[in-house]
Amino acid sequence: MRVLACLALLLAVVAAVPSNPQRIVGGSVTTIDRGDAANRWRIRLGSTWANSGGVVYNVAQNIVHPQYNSATLNNDVAILRSASTFAFNNNVRAASIAGANYYPGDNSAAWAAGWGTTS
Repeated sequence: MRVLACLALLLAVVAAVPSNPQRIVGGSVTTIDRGDAANRWRIRLGSTWANSGGVVYNVAQNIVHPQYNSATLNNDVAILRSASTFAFNNNVRAASIAGANYYPGDNSAAWAAGWGTTS
């Protein structure tokens, strides 16, 4: 459940449009296989501010894609596993993710979120 909540959080913050320099958008240009240990990272939920508001959770694990290639940057994605369960409230909710057998109809509206280059 914590992993799903992290994924939901990432999708929500990627869709956010920064309106001021204090707002943080999840997903950044980082080197996912180097850097600080996961236990030095934090997750802030329920706030659009980097340093205040919401609730801060510790990160227990940084799960890097097993086929990540640092030379080509293929599969440059990781999941942060929270050290504790998230408390849902008016500002923090789980996002719905379509199941494996979901097929949208022809000409139906769709939303896509992400960052980075496509070529």
